[in-house]
Amino acid sequence: MKGDKMNSMISKIAIVAVIVLFGFGAPLSAEYVPIFDYNFPASGSDLSLGAVTDLSPAGNDGFTTGFFDTGLSPNVPDGMTGNSVDFGTNNAGKRITLNQELVMSSQAVADNGGYVFDAWFYCTSSDFSKARTIITYSGQENLRLERYTGQIGFNIGGNTVPGSIIKTSGGVEINKWYHAVGIFDTLGNEAEDDPDSPGTKRVYGEISLYVDAGSGLELIGTASDLMTVKRGKSDDYNNATPLMGIGLSPYSDTVAPFNGLIYNPKVSFLGSEVPEPGTFALLAAGLFGLAAYAWKKRK
Repeated sequence: MKGDKMNSMISKIAIVAVIVLFGFGAPLSAEYVPIFDYNFPASGSDLSLGAVTDLSPAGNDGFTTGFFDTGLSPNVPDGMTGNSVDFGTNNAGKRITLNQELVMSSQAVADNGGYVFDAWFYCTSSDFSKARTIITYSGQENLRLERYTGQIGFNIGGNTVPGSIIKTSGGVEINKWYHAVGIFDTLGNEAEDDPDSPGTKRVYGEISLYVDAGSGLELIGTASDLMTVKRGKSDDYNNATPLMGIGLSPYSDTVAPFNGLIYNPKVSFLGSEVPEPGTFALLAAGLFGLAAYAWKKRK
């Protein structure tokens, strides 16, 4: 009797799972939801004109400041095409800023599962007397080179959230291409009211930093539980208009200017995570096996 109940339960679980898996047409791969994707020269062949075109469907165009020359360089990562953006040296104060209020609110981040900062960069100066901005949002969430050390860092809490930064163990080499990807994953957490800041929201999750120094992207580290982010016009670290900056803080000509080249900077919402095709195949085989076993035992 107990065996019959067990077989019945296995059969029901397997059948329901197979229906869910195949009957509803589950996607086989996740796609990020773009916020912007800049690639040159398509995004702008003469940055002295100020206009930067977003190549993603989001349409978040930007503008440049401090680009008195073309601002482009033919030096790009191996295997890549087009141009990189030359932010100069000696703290030149050049940047790309998105030309609208780009509000990555806590609610939007929670609804989309997190976000991704992604860029290639090539540092041309060993001066790390200041942090060196690669991508920053609202001046607080940064993919950057750390002050004094030149370590690659991904920080979601500015200096206000303990443990909210992951860094490489050592600094970058000068005149070498690196690829860095910083990910904030909400792990399914919802946005919630922030008791420390009435009227604002926060969302917890996990941050990860991946770096390619020439042999493919490698995980540098992750940190979770301690992370919380606050975003939006009402909770943007006291900046009246939250902005995204590339190569420099969007609020200052002197805070954390990048010295060197940046290639294909882009930011996306994380989107929903789903198993890869191989994972689905293994899962399907296991489920069909369970169903067949249960059916055979019932005969």
